[in-house]
Amino acid sequence: MKKGVKTFLGVCAFCTCLFPLTHADAKTLVNGQEYDNLQEAITKTSAKTATFKISSDEIGNPTTINIPSGANYTIDGGNYTVNYSFSLNATSSENSTLNIKNLIMDGNNKLGMAIKSQNQETKPNELTLSVVDSTIRNYTSKGIYLTNIKNLLIDNVKFNDLATTTQTWCTGDYALDVNLIGVQDAKITIKDSTFAGKSGGNAPIKVTQRGGVDDINTDIKYYPQGHKNTPASIESFVVENCDFTNVTGNSKGDVIIGSRPNADGSARTSATLYDYKIVAKEGTTTEVYTRSTTSNEASSDYKPVVVTDEAPLMQVTNLVLHSDDKNIDLELNKEYKLNYYFGDKGSIVTNAPKVTFASSDENIVSVTEDGIITAKSTGTATITANYDGGTYVWTINVNDPNSEKVENPKTSDSILLIAATLLASVSVAIITAIKLAHKKI
Repeated sequence: MKKGVKTFLGVCAFCTCLFPLTHADAKTLVNGQEYDNLQEAITKTSAKTATFKISSDEIGNPTTINIPSGANYTIDGGNYTVNYSFSLNATSSENSTLNIKNLIMDGNNKLGMAIKSQNQETKPNELTLSVVDSTIRNYTSKGIYLTNIKNLLIDNVKFNDLATTTQTWCTGDYALDVNLIGVQDAKITIKDSTFAGKSGGNAPIKVTQRGGVDDINTDIKYYPQGHKNTPASIESFVVENCDFTNVTGNSKGDVIIGSRPNADGSARTSATLYDYKIVAKEGTTTEVYTRSTTSNEASSDYKPVVVTDEAPLMQVTNLVLHSDDKNIDLELNKEYKLNYYFGDKGSIVTNAPKVTFASSDENIVSVTEDGIITAKSTGTATITANYDGGTYVWTINVNDPNSEKVENPKTSDSILLIAATLLASVSVAIITAIKLAHKKI
């Protein structure tokens, strides 16, 4: 399930919980203080920063708990089950942080969302949310719905039977819906998690940037006609090692990037240039649907990209060409395919630019438009790859393995001179030894 994320929150209004709760024996500890349940603990806690430790199941009448703005809360569920919906205020100027771990959230098919932070009318605050080592199940509208997330970490979470109501264009569409309004440079990571059962009508996961000129005539009041507000932006989006094998009833795949297009076919918030990376769990596939225009979506051949564990799908904003063989030794008349890539090695980069090649000396090394080089004659030449945003240069050394080795005359003379000198020295030594021997006799 999930790991913690870091952000700082301010404090805002008071918490209010909607329904009476639950289990008479339930106990929740907050900074050493004991309360009957989590609802009471959150309602009565005045500290801006607090850790809530649940010590028994808190089930009964499903309850909505309002997390106050500016709070920096950690909820340690102890692997117990609660019938809660957590609502975070996205309209306050104060940012918030909520870290949930080891918690089983069960909507009992009576609550709409497990976690929601929604504001489409004014500039939202920023939320940091982590859900780790937890379960979210049996919520009728969505599992998690966020419009103001700045940092999101979903790690080892089991999503099951979410968004189970009748599907429409605006409700019950996703188990995890990140519908960003106004937030800049959001970081979103979803990893090592499983999605099963009903998980919305379109897909288990949707992530999109909203606003600006793309959001003409939409439901977002924050972007009036004229578009004076800054559209939301994403810095990074990662879905890694997630299992969608047992999801049922989804129409567009496992992950959707981008929002519905406008009625005139123009992109509302398409999968534009921000970093994303989709890595399928080993032995499974992940279907990625990138939204663009009405015509593309209506096209009979428009299908999600099927990502396998062998080749991650990436989009990279800072496109830099990489190669494992900057210096290449090539035998005469041999061919070689230049090895290069953008993003991570072995990945499929959706926005990889076109690359053209040029040789510094075609008489030594020629190159095709596909990056295949041929050694023409011995010597050294360079091959330059040109692409929008940069260049890369290989150095190619061509040699002829069949050419005869020619001795250096000066080197041979030196060796002969040294040998003659040594031979003369040995001869003198022998003669001297013989003379000395005769004298002694």
